[in-house]
Amino acid sequence: MLDIKLLIRLFDRGFLLRSLNLLLLFSLVPIAEIALAYYLSTVIGVFLTLALLSAAGLVGMVISYREMKRTLVPLKEKVKEGYYPEREFANLLGAVICSLFLVTPGFISDVAGLVLFFPVLRRKVGGAIAVRMDGKMKEIYEYLKMYDL
Repeated sequence: MLDIKLLIRLFDRGFLLRSLNLLLLFSLVPIAEIALAYYLSTVIGVFLTLALLSAAGLVGMVISYREMKRTLVPLKEKVKEGYYPEREFANLLGAVICSLFLVTPGFISDVAGLVLFFPVLRRKVGGAIAVRMDGKMKEIYEYLKMYDL
């Protein structure tokens, strides 16, 4: 059944405005990506634009893989030592968000992903998400500790 707090939150004015702003953002970014791809295709050609988009996605995937692998090493070490890796979880969550931007096709999202890969911004974004998911992060920590991953 639905929780009464959830129903009250659905009709909260602030929640509705934040949700609508988020939906607007999700609808404007793909339109901007398409417009930029169309403009570039008229300037440099369709095939070169498609090749650049594909190459950007592949490079984004490689960068994301390397960064995730590099982020997981200290996280596993902290878990093996028995410490809760709060900072490493924030770094990992930030890397996941950056990776999503890099793997998403389009030049604007690739630039946003590369900018967010700067360590300071990545930790801020990851920290903001980790604060909201603190209970889940502790569950993941217990799971990692239990199975010695």
